[in-house]
Amino acid sequence: KLTVMQKAKAKKKFNELDKNGTGTLNHNQLKTLLKTTVTKPLTDKLLDRYIQAMFQYSDKNRDLKIQFDEFLKLYEKIYFSKEVPIGVKQMGKKSYAVHNTGYKGVKVTKKKDLL
Repeated sequence: KLTVMQKAKAKKKFNELDKNGTGTLNHNQLKTLLKTTVTKPLTDKLLDRYIQAMFQYSDKNRDLKIQFDEFLKLYEKIYFSKEVPIGVKQMGKKSYAVHNTGYKGVKVTKKKDLL
């Protein structure tokens, strides 16, 4: 569960990405965020696959837009979950790497394995 301060930071990030003020994020706006969270260079194809997967994960009502409540779940997954999405920079002192397994290109590493 996110703290009040973490939710405030998430809201600030959401508003920065929502440049047109619609109260939602589209695929390209979400891509802007996700590209900044990847720590290891990925091929365009793998990066696009990752972004598409995270968009589908986030878009719970399938309206092709990410509302703030949907964004909060993704924000929590990216920055605070026990399972780290591919190559995501973590808030705090630790950072994590992408592992290329050869099978669909990505192995997700659990935080506890890296600490």
